[in-house]
Amino acid sequence: MTDSPVIDGAGPHDGSLPLDVRRALESYPDLSGLQDLSEVLDPDTDGYSSLCLEQVGLMRVLRWRDQTSVLFWNWSGLPAARRLVDQGHEVQIYDERSGYREAAHVLCGNSA
Repeated sequence: MTDSPVIDGAGPHDGSLPLDVRRALESYPDLSGLQDLSEVLDPDTDGYSSLCLEQVGLMRVLRWRDQTSVLFWNWSGLPAARRLVDQGHEVQIYDERSGYREAAHVLCGNSA
């Protein structure tokens, strides 16, 4: 992973992310483990849809210039953000949901 994304909002560890989800995210250094999240998180919840790998496919379809700056504004797509970070793009995440911000810190790295 390259530089950490900027994640705007309240502190990254305000406790709104369930501990089992945090542990599941921390146990995978890349996106490969997200396919197993359905064992930890109910697939019908908003949190699960924020972590589904289908959004990575969208990032593959779009053509990105080298080191593109991308802003995720209240958009559920952490795997997509992580993929862009892994490819060397500058990612900024803004979201008002504290659990989402916390998951972003775990999956995408600490904010700068």
